[in-house]
Formats: sequence, C-alpha cells, structure tokens
Amino acid sequence: MFHYLHVFMEVLCQFNRGWTAVDDFIILLRRMKRKGLTSDLRTLYLMIPYCRDAFRGKGERDLSYRLIYAFYQVFPILAIKAIHLLFHVREGLPMVGSWCDIKYFCVFIERNSPWGARDPLIAIMASIANRNIDVSAKWIPRESHHPELFSVFARDFTKSHKGFLSSVKKGLYRKRVSSGPSGPSGSSGPSGSSGSSGPSGSSGPSGSSGPSGHWLMGKYVREALHLGTLTCEVLESRWRRLLKTFPHYKTHGLPIVDLDINIPDNVLFHSIGFACLIAEKMGLKRIMLAGVVPIWIDVSRCDGFVEMVRVLWSHCEGRGVSRLGDAIDLVERGFEFIFDRSLMVFIFSERFSFDWRPILSGKCIPVFWNLGTTFEVPDDLYVDSDNRSIYMSGYASGLLMPFFDEICVDGFYKYVLEGYCEWSEYFDLFVSNITGFVSTSVD
Repeated sequence: MFHYLHVFMEVLCQFNRGWTAVDDFIILLRRMKRKGLTSDLRTLYLMIPYCRDAFRGKGERDLSYRLIYAFYQVFPILAIKAIHLLFHVREGLPMVGSWCDIKYFCVFIERNSPWGARDPLIAIMASIANRNIDVSAKWIPRESHHPELFSVFARDFTKSHKGFLSSVKKGLYRKRVSSGPSGPSGSSGPSGSSGSSGPSGSSGPSGSSGPSGHWLMGKYVREALHLGTLTCEVLESRWRRLLKTFPHYKTHGLPIVDLDINIPDNVLFHSIGFACLIAEKMGLKRIMLAGVVPIWIDVSRCDGFVEMVRVLWSHCEGRGVSRLGDAIDLVERGFEFIFDRSLMVFIFSERFSFDWRPILSGKCIPVFWNLGTTFEVPDDLYVDSDNRSIYMSGYASGLLMPFFDEICVDGFYKYVLEGYCEWSEYFDLFVSNITGFVSTSVD
C-alpha cells in the first residue's frame, strides 16, 4: 500500500468524500512517521489548505478539519501551525480559511474529541479569535447554543485559567462579543462548504465562496431552472462575473455529463454547471450528454447561462440506464485526429468502472470527476507508468482554475499544491528540526 502512498493519498483526498474517518487519517500518519515518508507526509499536510480553500481548492471544511485533528494526534506542532495559517493572507489571494472556521472548527472538535470542549485545539482557536476580536466576534460560539465553548473563549479573554469563571467576567466578555461586527467582512476569505453537506452544498454559509465569485455549481443551475430567489438578470450578471475570473483557455476541454437514472438531480445540477463553464471557457462550445443514447449539445448559440441550462435540462427528461462507456468511446473516436492527445475530457458522474481508462489515456487526457461518495481504486493505479488520468471531486467552480494553466499532467497534484508555499516552507522547517526523522524516497 505504501509503495505509491503519495499517489494513493492524492487520489483518495481528491476523489472520495466517503473515506474521511479521523481514525483512518491517524493510522496513516503514524505509519508515515514510523517509515519516515516525508514526501508523502508533505502531500497530506498540503491537502489541509487545498481541501479548505474555496478559491483554488475543494472548499470542504469538514475534510480539512479531520486532517488537522488527525495531525494533532501525531504531529501536534504541524496541526497548531495549520490553524494559524488558515488566517494568513497569501500574496494576490485571500486567506485559505475564514473567520467562520472559529465556530465550525470548535463545534467539530467538541463533537469528535473525547475531551469535548476541553480539547487543547479549542483553546488555541480561542486565543486566535480573541487576538483578532474586531473581525472574529461574529463567529465566536454564542453562550446560548454552545455554553462550554463560550466559557473557553471567555476564560482566554479574561485570562481566567482556573475552573471557576465569575459571572461578571463572563458578562463583560458577552458584552464585548455582542458589540463586534454584525455583518460579514469583505476580507473574511472563502466560506466554503461543509464536507458533510452532500452534493448540494447547501449547508455551507455561502454558495458564492467570497469576493472572487466562485460558485457551488449546482446552486445556480437550480436557480436557472426555477428562478427562485434570483431573477434572470441577476443570475446572468453573476455568471458573467464568474467567467471573468478565469483566464483565456490554453487547452481544449470537453465535458461529458452522465444522465443515469440513479444519479440524483442535485448531483446532476453540479454536472451541468461544470459542463456549461467548461464549454464556455475552453473553446469547444460542445457538451456530451451520456444518456440511453449519447447526444451532442451545441451551446454556441445559447444566449447566456440560463438558456444553456434549460437547453441541457430539456434533454434530461425520461432518463434511463445511461451508456457512459458508449459516450466516452464516441468522444475518443471523434477527436482522435484533431487534438493530438491534448484534449481534456471531463467525465462527471458518481459511478466509474475504469474499463475505458486504457483507451482514453492513449488518446486524450481524461479527468474523472466524481460527484458521489464512493471510490474503487483502479487495479493498475500503482503500476501504470503511462497513466495520464486526473482524479477530481468537489463542487466549487474554483477547482477548474488549474486546468487553464499550462500544467504538466503527470505532476498535476504537485502543481496544485505548490500554491501553498507558506505551508510547505513551514513543513520543511519542521522536518529539518526533528532528529531521527529519516527521509526516505518512495519509488
């Protein structure tokens, strides 16, 4: 298992939201520590900001929280540093986390730690919040809903480290918190979505994920179909702003949307949203719908996002057992001689049998984008030296951003993670100061 652990961990963290148990992460970290797998450990550590980041990452809070908690059990210094780094502003980019992490992280730890509200990670978060209370007050756990967590924050603020906390000091802190900002701050960073929110992502604080305008794709497809809270003009305006956040395409991309009857509508909404964005920004203006009979949809004449969504949805009625393999074979044969292995084929589904991987890997660059919660590891994952496949999951439109750069496919995950240089630099400093931590390479 550990022969290609770095690839294995990248795939699992990218592709499968079902494999997120804290105990599994802790076991892997302990094995890495025992074997001295520093390269693989760095990859897993950099997955913390990538999973949390709603601008260039997955925007799934719970997965990043699980990783931080697991690191604290094995490498506590790295976990503490990760909490501090969540609130650092990167050059040209907002901070990876958000002040809302104060509340959601503490609630997550209280529910999952055997120490409950007495877990040291909560005390660390309280210290960060109280040092930045002018911007963090809105997200400090309220006494009415989280009395134990509130007491931890009050003790830190009043420097009362004894078991008894006077009602006067508690009242003073309560007043200080309530006098803080009541609205969201423009510099708060990405809200992201809860890792346990499911494909709709509706339980996250915001679908727009901050000032860059990146979306949880399914939310706006639903709006385009039903136009509930947003008018058509407002939705089109947001769509145009989203398109401007992406550079001009450097590669051609073709989306394939699985229309199988067993795929829920909310998953399909995300697929359609991604397909519209790829068709609009990667030049082909074509979308393949993999239904009972695969069909091409030309969206080049559609007047905006709403019309694209409605045209696609009109072909989604009467869904049955789709023939995803036939759709992929049709794409492979149709574009074999045009793009010379440079075409990226994005396959959006929640069911994958990897029977088509050898075909696609030779003719184009397949991007298997899982919108479900399960994943079966391909048998040849560890031995296929010519594997050009990319494995993705998630619902934030920002996940597409790396595909617009000139990337080396073989180093795709490495390329993505290089953006978190502060995290990587601290990890290297940490490893260099630990005696007895033997660095070994994994072939």
